[in-house]
Amino acid sequence: MKPVYGGRGCIGVIDLSTCTSLTAEFQLTLPLEVVAVFSRLRLPRGEVSVEALDEMVRSARVEEAGLELADAGASSIVFACTTGSLLHGPGFDIALAQRIEKATAVRATTTSTAVVNALHALNAKRICIGTPYVDELNRRERVFFEAAGFEVLGIQGLGLRYDREIGRLSEAAVKQLARSADVVGADALFLSCTNLPALPFLAELEVELGKPVLSSNAATIWESLRLVDGLPARGGFGRLLSGVAD
Repeated sequence: MKPVYGGRGCIGVIDLSTCTSLTAEFQLTLPLEVVAVFSRLRLPRGEVSVEALDEMVRSARVEEAGLELADAGASSIVFACTTGSLLHGPGFDIALAQRIEKATAVRATTTSTAVVNALHALNAKRICIGTPYVDELNRRERVFFEAAGFEVLGIQGLGLRYDREIGRLSEAAVKQLARSADVVGADALFLSCTNLPALPFLAELEVELGKPVLSSNAATIWESLRLVDGLPARGGFGRLLSGVAD
């Protein structure tokens, strides 16, 4: 008998306590045959800083959150924090996913892993990045993506320290970040942070800027669906989720 919800799969999402955009954007894009279940990690002091993110990712709460999602029947789990999953450099994303897999026996991935895979699917080699972050996190993000084989032509940050500030950004602010971060000659623009409310504007920005534009959430959702029989997302949210990527 086919269940009402999640007949084709159940995606487990490890989210942050302060994040509001990710849940909304999963709801916008998932096909009806797939359900997403969420468990949250507390982000200390609500800070998007090296210190707070490090405290969060070192906590045993990572494994506990994964187990909660496994209890709900998740067939895959994504650690949905961009800087949290690349914080300690190349390979940290893979190690984090392996921690979750060891605790849960469920296949796991991370947002930063998803972004790398999505950029490859878009045939992007030279990229530019827009973020809401402080400079130190931007530096670490550049190191991560350069180590993954991309040429980072530029990275532009807003210098925001608190995650709730990021989730409350306006449409105008998100679009201005994209325009400011865009670099002529880049194959794609990446808008970083799972709390950055960018998904509804990606298709419009692609037309304006003349290149693929992806967000952390677009990549996270795309990768999650790839792990559920490659099901397509609902359309209208940029090239990646519309199936234009190779």
